[in-house]
Amino acid sequence: MKLDKVHDIQKIYRKVLDLMSRPGKIANISDEVKEVQPIVDIFDATFGLMLMLLDMEVSFHIVSANSEKIAQMISQL
Repeated sequence: MKLDKVHDIQKIYRKVLDLMSRPGKIANISDEVKEVQPIVDIFDATFGLMLMLLDMEVSFHIVSANSEKIAQMISQL
């Protein structure tokens, strides 16, 4: 089953929003990102958060050995 870019990302957003409103609370988003299959070698949770936070109007910078490849993948999505 593939990641549903609306519903699954919305679940990630709701969990992150809940965590941000309760400092100190720790949670795991592995259930929400279990269907995420990143194209490059990054953590599933990191990729899920990138899908949630980045869109066409957001600028970003990647600090990684694979920064060009990751930035290109994000731009294509």
